[in-house]
Amino acid sequence: IFDFKVTSASGYSKFSCESYLQFQAGATVRVRFADSYTPAIGDSFTFWTAAKIMGCNSNNITLSLPELPLGMKWDDSALYAATGVLAIIEDPETSITGISANAPLLADVISLDGNVIKRITTTKATMRADVRKATGIPGTCVLRFLSGTTTGNITVSVK
Repeated sequence: IFDFKVTSASGYSKFSCESYLQFQAGATVRVRFADSYTPAIGDSFTFWTAAKIMGCNSNNITLSLPELPLGMKWDDSALYAATGVLAIIEDPETSITGISANAPLLADVISLDGNVIKRITTTKATMRADVRKATGIPGTCVLRFLSGTTTGNITVSVK
């Protein structure tokens, strides 16, 4: 098991090999996040560098990766190389960037401790203002989408 811990976008476990790195059949690459790390689109991690690599492919290696927030997904396209890079990219299937600015969305506003504050109808363009109106205070909460083209949760911070 190759076990990597991510503490920040630039702080994570990694290793370098001056000769060749060989992965045995059934090897596991496990990534874990420290509680203090918040994943972001564009974060990338170079977990290893080697002069040569053997046995490193998606058929030979099992990836054990933490779940990412809605709108993000793992990109392992550069992982199976002598410089093994794993990245976080936008997931167009669940991202709100693909939603029209004025498309109506039904959502529950949820406090960080899991309590539903209010059900709202909002749009991408008015989301922060609608959440602020629903909560009455600045802070961070979760929106759980119940209808529209997006399902799942996103975190929203309002000032």
